[in-house]
Amino acid sequence: MVTITIPGAEDLSLRVNELSEDKRLARFKVYIQNFTGRTSAWKGKQLELSNAVWGGTKIKMHLDPDDPNLDDKRTALRQGLELLEAHGGLDFPELGLEVWSFTGQQACLGYLLPLAGKMKAIVLLGDGVVSASGLVATEILRKNGGEGSRVGKRMQVLTAVLHEFGHCLHAYLHPDRFLACNRIAQLRNEGSTKPEDSDFFSPLPSTRDFKVLSGEIVRISRLVSGYASKHPLELIAEVFSGVLMGESFSEEVMTAYAALGGPKLKASEFAPVEVQPRRAAVQAPIEVIGEGL
Repeated sequence: MVTITIPGAEDLSLRVNELSEDKRLARFKVYIQNFTGRTSAWKGKQLELSNAVWGGTKIKMHLDPDDPNLDDKRTALRQGLELLEAHGGLDFPELGLEVWSFTGQQACLGYLLPLAGKMKAIVLLGDGVVSASGLVATEILRKNGGEGSRVGKRMQVLTAVLHEFGHCLHAYLHPDRFLACNRIAQLRNEGSTKPEDSDFFSPLPSTRDFKVLSGEIVRISRLVSGYASKHPLELIAEVFSGVLMGESFSEEVMTAYAALGGPKLKASEFAPVEVQPRRAAVQAPIEVIGEGL
């Protein structure tokens, strides 16, 4: 059994609690504003606003009518919520979910943002849901017929949506481990931290341990995907989406996943889950997801 510890996680948790909501809100707003500023598809375009309900989760969607992958993204959102529901305790009722679907920008994002005094899960879905490489989603596509397969493409989009859900749930359920992952990544790229991140990643007494841990996490992450090795947070999201899609990972990978605060999945130990997206549902065009979604 591989044992991985997170030195300084308690310190990071205290660091989170010391930050006022105003400071956190300002930090996240800077990130969102920077992202939207780079999104040419949003300039001069009015996105369509739609509200929906899934179980106890309220969902607000900002949809680009020119997005060629919009139908696949809507289908993936419904199926993704179904999979979370099947795994008990993995949902967004307390958070609420806000989704932006657009074209003209590759990047996708899953994060938490305080809005109107309440934390919300924010998911941005750009063109990267069907063009990213080095992800578990690419392997899912390959196993389901490749580039020319309609089923394969929809399965790929679903995996990408689950990846972003994984980021949101990781930050919500285990904020101390979420920030520990960022600390590990910062030490890997010393000096590259942006000024607005400084409050989150102040020096800790466990720096040496974190550096040793960083190298170990990189080695384990490469067993998952090239993308997982870029950042510990991506390891969590890649394993999360992969297991929900029926992929299996080694004991070593799952030990790292748990140690870094990956959302607990209802599955037999280190084995793929039995719940799979129904192919008939993937193939069928779905106009409505939930109530209005």
